[in-house]
Amino acid sequence: MNSKLNIFDRIVEDLMNELPFSKFKFRKRDSSICDISKNRSLYVELRHWTDSYAGILYIDPIYCVRYNVLEKWYEPFSTKSIQDQRSNPSYFMYDKDLFHWPQAFKFQTNGDYYNSSFQTLYCDLISKVSFYFSQYDTLQGCFDMEILPVLMGKKELPENGSDWVFEDLALCKLVSPESYPRFKKIVMKHVDYLMSKVQYSMFPYSMDRISEILHYLETTDITGTKSKKTNKSTKANLSAAEPPKPKRSASEVKEYEKLQADVRRSVGRRYGFKQNSYINYKVENGYFFCIDFLAHASIHVKPMYVDDLWWDIFHASDNKNEPVSLRGTGAFSVDGQQLAKFDIPETTDRTELELQYEHLFKRVIAIIRNFLAEHPNPDHFYPDKQMMTHNPYNLLNILALIHNNRNLEAARLASEALQNDKSCGMLSYKDNRNIDGFEFVIEWCNRHIAKQ
Repeated sequence: MNSKLNIFDRIVEDLMNELPFSKFKFRKRDSSICDISKNRSLYVELRHWTDSYAGILYIDPIYCVRYNVLEKWYEPFSTKSIQDQRSNPSYFMYDKDLFHWPQAFKFQTNGDYYNSSFQTLYCDLISKVSFYFSQYDTLQGCFDMEILPVLMGKKELPENGSDWVFEDLALCKLVSPESYPRFKKIVMKHVDYLMSKVQYSMFPYSMDRISEILHYLETTDITGTKSKKTNKSTKANLSAAEPPKPKRSASEVKEYEKLQADVRRSVGRRYGFKQNSYINYKVENGYFFCIDFLAHASIHVKPMYVDDLWWDIFHASDNKNEPVSLRGTGAFSVDGQQLAKFDIPETTDRTELELQYEHLFKRVIAIIRNFLAEHPNPDHFYPDKQMMTHNPYNLLNILALIHNNRNLEAARLASEALQNDKSCGMLSYKDNRNIDGFEFVIEWCNRHIAKQ
């Protein structure tokens, strides 16, 4: 037993003879022991390397879970090969204490002390498999581990890679569709930030392509995505719809992003809009109008009182002292009602870009003018019926009810939402549990009902 190959093969063979790994299969290409089913795969990648001088084999396990429903729909859009895609996990976990090689599991390559080394590895694998795989045993569990902390502001999004964007958004859509708009807003803000940095040279998608992929995600039942023929057709159609664009260097990307931001700020200012990061906004007649420039340019509206009221209800009143732009960029700001969506101008010719932004802002001003003619008093504004039909528990609608002293109706809607396992998309951690924003709404309404 004096080679890496022999000692590692022995470890794998012995693991596969022990429960629960006797039910697993060994996948040689990535040195993984796998439990593969129709809908989900659980596997442990036994990452390993040898210090030939010291005669030591190191093993650093990575615990992986893959849900086909999060991956299959995305296959025709990916820039990776099918084999690479299907080898990649949806989520992976590792023991951070072992991540640096001096702390990894050690085996003498000559076989000395093998039994004790094997037992140490085996016992740790059993413990970690039970711990990690129980946390990620369902899509809900994945959501609680990966998405919920981001919505609560307790976890940062990745600084590299791109597949996580579509996997996480798909997971949020499936488990908590009511949280999807706010989570998408957080994700796209982060993507916009990544694209402004050198990392963009590693990002394989343009904003146009991201928009196209998300449109497919948002308009397709991804739980039924399984036909290879359909996937090939989709891929062909996408390729025909958008010919490959020349890839910009990191410096070119920075110059292009700066040009976009400068022109957008300059033109927007002429129409009364201020700019902060990826949004342009203005306050008019008691309303907050906001255009976010992410995958598309989308204009939204909400009464100015909405966020102030929500922050009081949600015990976050200090936010009222922050700049007005927080109502558009804040993770705990209320989503407005979308009025229109536009394609984002794209050209490196400054004159042409100015003309396109002039056209966009003129259209926005016309939309605002028409909106104000129909809704001159923000105190009497309610989201349109179509929005309320699609989501009767819309937080903007509930806050409008509270603002107009219709607390009984607001409390009833919030209670129904919780009974139907719906979330307002914003949570707070208190008393060792996550409290949904709808609970804060009910508490607020009951307190004010008692005073009447």
